[in-house]
Amino acid sequence: MSITFSQAEIFAAAVASLLHKSSDGSSWKENRAHNWSNRPTRALRWGSSSVGDQRNQRSHSTQSPAPVGPDGQNANGILTTTGRRLDLFTCEEEKILNDVEPISLSTKRILHNSSYNDSDWLSDEDQSWVLDNVFQHHPDKATKMGEKINYVTVGKHDKYQGTRCFFVVSTNGFRADFSYLKCLENYVKEKYPDGAEAFNQKYFKKRRSEGTNQQQTQ
Repeated sequence: MSITFSQAEIFAAAVASLLHKSSDGSSWKENRAHNWSNRPTRALRWGSSSVGDQRNQRSHSTQSPAPVGPDGQNANGILTTTGRRLDLFTCEEEKILNDVEPISLSTKRILHNSSYNDSDWLSDEDQSWVLDNVFQHHPDKATKMGEKINYVTVGKHDKYQGTRCFFVVSTNGFRADFSYLKCLENYVKEKYPDGAEAFNQKYFKKRRSEGTNQQQTQ
C-alpha cells in the first residue's frame, strides 16, 4: 500500500528537522550559542584602555575649534607675561621682547601694588627702580622733573580718575604724571633704532589704537 503525504505535512516535517539538527549535526541551541559568542562586538568592557581611547576620540571629535581672532590668528596663542601674543613677534623682535618684558612687568607690579595708597611715596628701592629703569627714558624727562626730583608717588590721574599712574614731585612742589609705557617705547627707540618702529607697533598696539585712560597719561 502506498503512503502519500500532503504538502503541509512535508513542510512541518522539514521545519522540525531543522529545529532539531543543523547541517553539521549540532543542535540548534548549540549553534545559536556558538554564533552569539563569535559575533563581532561593538561594546568593550568598562575600564579597558580601549574604552578610554574611544571616549577620548569621541570627546576630541566633538570639541569646538579654538576661536579665531579677526586677524585670522588662533586666539589660543602663547602669551607673554604682560599679555602680548608671542606669535606676532619675529625672532629678532623676541630679543627686544626679552629685554622689555621684565622691565614692564616689574614696573606694573610697583604701580598696582595694593600696599600703596594714592599719594603714597614709593619705597627707596621702588623709587630707584622707577627712576633708573623707566623715568630715565621719558622723552620729556627734563620738563617733567622740574628743578630736582624730591620723590615719586602713585595715584589716580588728575583727568582720568579710573587710571593709576606715577607722579614725580620736584623739590619746588611741582607735580607731574608720566606714562611708564611711553618711557619704555622711547627706551626701545634709543636702544634698538633699527627694529624699534615695527616692534613698538606690535608691543604698544593697545596704547596706540585704543587711547585708554592709562595710555593717555603723558
